[in-house]
Amino acid sequence: MGPIGSALIGLLGGVIFGGVVSAFGRFLISQQASSSVSDTHLIGRTAQVTVNIKPGELGQIMTKTGDERAEKLARTSGDTEIKPDRFPTVPGHFLVL
Repeated sequence: MGPIGSALIGLLGGVIFGGVVSAFGRFLISQQASSSVSDTHLIGRTAQVTVNIKPGELGQIMTKTGDERAEKLARTSGDTEIKPDRFPTVPGHFLVL
């Protein structure tokens, strides 16, 4: 077999192997589960303030959806600052989203 035949066999092998790797990669991506909680899933749920929410600034809230805990940035709708409680045995302020 000459150099052209060897090159064609190598090219064919590369194309076949590339197809196998590509198919396996698509299979792995299709098996991924999404664990992100969207904002629409949080509407109507109770959330705990974990970082102060000052008027016009961002703070942070934490909520649980099933076994999953989600932390999201939050902003007040009024002019009142919302602080988490300073006592470790008492949970922070709770909001309904």
